[in-house]
Amino acid sequence: TTPEPLPAEPTPTPDPVYKNNYDWSFLKNDEGRYRYEDENYTSSFGIDVSHYQGQIDWQAVKQAGVEFAFIRAGYRGYSAGSLQQDTYFEKNLREAREAGLDVGVYFFSQAVNEAEALEEADLVLRMLDGQALQMPVVYDPESILNDAARTDDISGEQFTRNALAFCGRIRDAGIDEDQTFVTTYIIKPNRP
Repeated sequence: TTPEPLPAEPTPTPDPVYKNNYDWSFLKNDEGRYRYEDENYTSSFGIDVSHYQGQIDWQAVKQAGVEFAFIRAGYRGYSAGSLQQDTYFEKNLREAREAGLDVGVYFFSQAVNEAEALEEADLVLRMLDGQALQMPVVYDPESILNDAARTDDISGEQFTRNALAFCGRIRDAGIDEDQTFVTTYIIKPNRP
């Protein structure tokens, strides 16, 4: 079948959906790293890490041009739902800062309800113990693609309630609303 043609005008979105005003002609591929720069915005290059990366030479990371890092604080198991701290969290947070990188944290969520999302936020807050961040706290619920997961049947509405509960708890603890984000996927470009 032939796909329907795109509408001449974009479909309006309800408030408070915010749209960016990027001019994508300013997005450039700089030796495999995408950068954006116009008169209003300049992108930064960053990474996200967890115990899966093992021992990290943060000085080498900084020398490679990385400007910020999102450090995984922890995760909720996708089968039993137990809360776990990332075993490298404190080390990565400390050493990334020592290397001069801006840092933020993320929590890999498998919450099935608001109560569990609040437990996840509380764990992140305990782990941060009042430490300031230069980057956001990110709520990161992801689909488990190659296995059955406790979140397989979570509705979009429940996902939204979970995200609002997590971000609200972080905000209520004194972390600026602009410093909490929800992501459903972290895009990682293919690298050799």
